[in-house]
This record gives sequence, structure tokens and C-alpha cells, in this order.
Amino acid sequence: MELAIAIIVIVAVMAGVFYLSTAPSNPYELTYGGLKFRFRGNLEEAKNITVYPDTTALRNVLFGDFTRKYVLVWIDNTTIVGNQSINDFYAAAGFDLGTKFPVLVQNHYGESKPLSPYNVSSIEEAKNLSDRLVPVIMFVSPPYTDRTAITVDGYLIKLEAKDFTEIDRVYTDLDLVVAKLILTLM
Repeated sequence: MELAIAIIVIVAVMAGVFYLSTAPSNPYELTYGGLKFRFRGNLEEAKNITVYPDTTALRNVLFGDFTRKYVLVWIDNTTIVGNQSINDFYAAAGFDLGTKFPVLVQNHYGESKPLSPYNVSSIEEAKNLSDRLVPVIMFVSPPYTDRTAITVDGYLIKLEAKDFTEIDRVYTDLDLVVAKLILTLM
């Protein structure tokens, strides 16, 4: 009888260990440098976002040897999606980026570098702000893009999002490209 109980306990423990090792993790969280990061976008879906020309170009621009600070820009957009303006989505994505990106910069350089927000009137204006000392990260929404991707254009990093609806999901394409940017830099 004692042997049967011991076998049952061992099997139960092994089943529990197996379940815990194969249970799906939270697709909105990951741990980096001992910190738990919570994302607005699904990380599994974010992994599928394309980076043009490639992730190496993205890392080289944002973690260049001469970078002094970063600028986050957007074109003011009062288009309404559901009952919110695109600007509301920019604010949420900006907060998501602004709480994680500085941790990555600190980890890479060993010091912090500012991420300054600006409103611009065009993609060309954003491109003119950027150089190797000051890379610019830009939120781009329709009508300025028709795809969801990250594009490295010189020292301008365009986080392009075509879909801001939250139907059948609790995040937008902008949340996915922000998550992809962070995942790529980790």
C-alpha cells in the first residue's frame, strides 16, 4: 500500500513538473535583466513583423557609437478609430516605448540617453531631424502607410502601423511594432 501511494505521489509530481514546463507563457510579458516587461501587443505576433532592410540595420542605427540622444516623433492625427483618435494610440504606444527603451539603452551604453518627444508635420521633417548623433523613431499611421512594419530609412526608424482597430484583439498594429522594436534590441 505504501509503495502504491509513493508511486502515485511521484507520478503526480512528475506530471506537475511536466505541465509547468510546457504550459504556455504569458504572450504579453517577458523578463529582461531581472525586470518583468509587460507589453500592450502580443509578443508572439510581434515576432512576425518585418524589419526593412533587416534587424542588423535597426540595431546599428539605434545603438550606434556616436548616438547622443533619441527623438520620438509623430504626425498629429485626429482620425477617429472606434471612439478614439489616433493620437490616443500614439500616447499609449509612446508610454510603452518610453518605459522599456531607456532600460535597453542603459544596458547597452552603461548610461542613459534622453528620448525626447516631438510632433512633426511630415515624414520629411522627421527625416531632417535625424542623424547619426540623434536617431529618430517615428510612429507612422494611415494615410502615411499601408503596411505594418519597421523601416530603417537612414537615421529615421519608422514604426508603421496600418490597423488601429481592436476588434478580436486588445492591441493595435502600433503596439505590435513597438513590441517588435523592443524584442529586436534585446
